[in-house]
Amino acid sequence: PQAHVGLALASSISALASLVIAITLYTFKIGSFPWSPFLGSVWRCVAATFVMIAVVRIFTPLDAPPLVACVSAVVLGVVGYITSLVVLQSHEMRDTLSVIRRKIGAK
Repeated sequence: PQAHVGLALASSISALASLVIAITLYTFKIGSFPWSPFLGSVWRCVAATFVMIAVVRIFTPLDAPPLVACVSAVVLGVVGYITSLVVLQSHEMRDTLSVIRRKIGAK
């Protein structure tokens, strides 16, 4: 009866369980887990997610055909999320963009 919602919930629970296992193994193998950088990264991702949701909700054309609305929502969401992470100075986004720049420059 849950259909796609149940699948999304199961996927989220699985990802959370994997995270807990990874942190536990890290703690046993290496020592204390670096909570401060981890929580800072989580905060930035959550904030960027809320910005992405707002951008999609505000700028997606509701009167457009479904395919156009879907594609524009995806494009707007990606742009909003990446822009938010750059503004919030996400280390992961900075590293990702530097790798992309190196790959483009190497060709």
